[in-house]
Amino acid sequence: MLMQDGVNTFIFELGSAMMERGIDVNILGGCGQVSGTDVRKRAQYMFDVNRVPPVVLLKDGVFRSILQKIAYWTVRGPRALHEFRPEAMIMNGVLPLYSKAFRVAVCHGLRNQGTYPPAQKYYDILMYRRVDRIVAVAEPLRKELAMELGLKDVVIIPIGLDTRKYAYRSYEGRNMAILQVGTRSVKNLKTTLQAFKTIATEIPEARLFVTGSTCVSEYSLDQKTREKVSFLNIISKQELRRLYSEVLIVCAPSYYEAFHYATLEAFASGTPVVGSEAIPNELLINDFNGFKVSNPADHCELAHHCINLLTDALKWKKLSRNARTTALKYDIRKVVDSYLTLIQ
Repeated sequence: MLMQDGVNTFIFELGSAMMERGIDVNILGGCGQVSGTDVRKRAQYMFDVNRVPPVVLLKDGVFRSILQKIAYWTVRGPRALHEFRPEAMIMNGVLPLYSKAFRVAVCHGLRNQGTYPPAQKYYDILMYRRVDRIVAVAEPLRKELAMELGLKDVVIIPIGLDTRKYAYRSYEGRNMAILQVGTRSVKNLKTTLQAFKTIATEIPEARLFVTGSTCVSEYSLDQKTREKVSFLNIISKQELRRLYSEVLIVCAPSYYEAFHYATLEAFASGTPVVGSEAIPNELLINDFNGFKVSNPADHCELAHHCINLLTDALKWKKLSRNARTTALKYDIRKVVDSYLTLIQ
């Protein structure tokens, strides 16, 4: 499905950047609510890339079970590949999709919902050993693949983005506001909301923006605090980029992250991040481009770091410069170079 998450964003960023190099790119997806040219229109809205590759979905609607998903990829996947005749395949996750093409499996995390079911582990143990190369998006994930699945020959290639599309604003040109991207349970919105109660008490003009599908009634907020929180649901990529450049902080107290794409997007706009230890150290560096909280459930520590950054312009400006510098290391054109080198 076309979801505005880090994996799908990376797929379209990578595909667009490869097309700019003159490479013929096609995207093969499992299922979705739209088809044909509507898929590309939806993708342009969700990801705002320079070029949208042709997209083919194996099924309209959603998979009813994991067994149905496997069946579609096993039976219909090879038929679709026969039309493409690819020289190389980059699979995000590992799929029962067999081809004579050079197959690269990109692991974006083993605990995408915060847990790692035994059935999923057995599937991964079997399937990751049947591809030509395995890529992990961060060093902690490479270690996790070795520990959980016994996989040793793993290459690290991080997720990237087109840094040219992200605007930078000064401290004075921004709002006294915080942004959290994502509302799945693993993103730990509950702690951000608890922290914001304290922040709003200390800084009455502070605002909190939350993007992602959520039910507001799930969260207990007093009326005064609720008036300062904006639940924006799913917004376009252009609107999301604008938000990154208008707020002063991005909160990310996640319970699990292999590579937190929202942190990278925030850095591209020069926005410091206050996040959990789940975000890899090579991306979020404490007191360099943001702050880390030792316990993702510690709303007091989260609020403390946010208040300091909101009120200390000099500290914010230092971390902001470092954040932008960090993002430039992950420009999608550099990531394309890494994949082409791996494939060639």
